[in-house]
Amino acid sequence: NLTSYRGIPVPKQILEPSQEDITQTLDKLRERFAILEPTESERAEKSQFAVVELSYELTGEPLISEPVKQYTFEVGVGSLLKEIDSALLEMKTGEEKTVAAKFPDDYSEKSHAGREGTFRLKLLDVKKKILPELNDDFAKQVKEALTLATLTEEVTTTIRDNKQKAAAKAGRDAALKHLVEKHPFEVPQSLVDRQSQSLVEGIQQDMKKQGINVPPNLTAQDINNIKKRAEFLVRGSLLLQEVSIREKIELDDGLYQTRLKEIADSFGRPLDEVQKMLDGKGMTDRVKD
Repeated sequence: NLTSYRGIPVPKQILEPSQEDITQTLDKLRERFAILEPTESERAEKSQFAVVELSYELTGEPLISEPVKQYTFEVGVGSLLKEIDSALLEMKTGEEKTVAAKFPDDYSEKSHAGREGTFRLKLLDVKKKILPELNDDFAKQVKEALTLATLTEEVTTTIRDNKQKAAAKAGRDAALKHLVEKHPFEVPQSLVDRQSQSLVEGIQQDMKKQGINVPPNLTAQDINNIKKRAEFLVRGSLLLQEVSIREKIELDDGLYQTRLKEIADSFGRPLDEVQKMLDGKGMTDRVKD
């Protein structure tokens, strides 16, 4: 019995980009075009870059070791294991040091997570980052024929579009959460199983894109979280379908095709292939919702 689906409160969003938003985005672009230059310093300072030869062996089983390779690390910013970070900040160029360190328990590489090891370091060089000046020449580096003014306009438009998409998603999520909480009911297990499988495949796909090894088995906690999320999505989808029937809401095919293209682009696959994949996994209605 569908009730309480009108007048659902949704969070209010600020859609117009702030000057801080624009400045931060331009600064990120400058970071992408930054160059590293040698310094005369023998020691690396915070936010400088250490050129390092590194090898390591992890204790315990299975045996994991990494032969000597050259890396360039930004030091003093919390991106390295703290023991290695501290050692590099203390070393002089040409100096070698052996350090004991431990990977965090939640480290993305599961085979390394929580494990201790011995790391051998040699500091080869110290470099500093040089950011390009924010001017027309920089704008042309980003895209030919741009000026700083037109680059700023493009950045502002992109931020505004992203804010609008985020606001629409936040509103939809709030409405869906309200509907599901107000209408508890049992959903077919077959739909939950299918949705769970789709969520697992999505997680695995994201991990592969990030270069993270996919664990062979999910933990009991992972399985439980995925099942809860699948039940929520299935229940929400059924409720939205019922609302659309009652309110005589028809799907805009143009919006549907746009969403399909976004999904296809994210997977790097042809549109027709993605459509077949969604049909095969029973996910088409979810996208339409």
